Amino acid sequence: MPIEDDDWMRTILRDAMTIAVVGASTKPYRDGNPIADFLIRKGYTVYRSPDAVDEVVDEAIAVKAGVLWLQLDVVNEAAARRAEQAGLQVIMDHCIAIEYQRLRPTP
Repeated sequence: MPIEDDDWMRTILRDAMTIAVVGASTKPYRDGNPIADFLIRKGYTVYRSPDAVDEVVDEAIAVKAGVLWLQLDVVNEAAARRAEQAGLQVIMDHCIAIEYQRLRPTP
């Protein structure tokens, strides 16, 4: 079951400093780009992966990422279950930039 607890999301935003933004594009009008740029300005290291969610889940499991965050409108129940079964915590269908602004993680 994906996590939607504010305190937990705040902890993730505070502690996880390397993030893959799935679907970032070279097209400036696409949402993934401003979100990736926003995260970079906030001090995160961002990988702009255009891969499908299933492939990203495979990679996250392989590197024992700890957390899988699927952006707003990215819902893949099967991938989320697979990630959770491998021990990852999952946040799904939440925009990381919106949650960052709303929760404002503190050091």
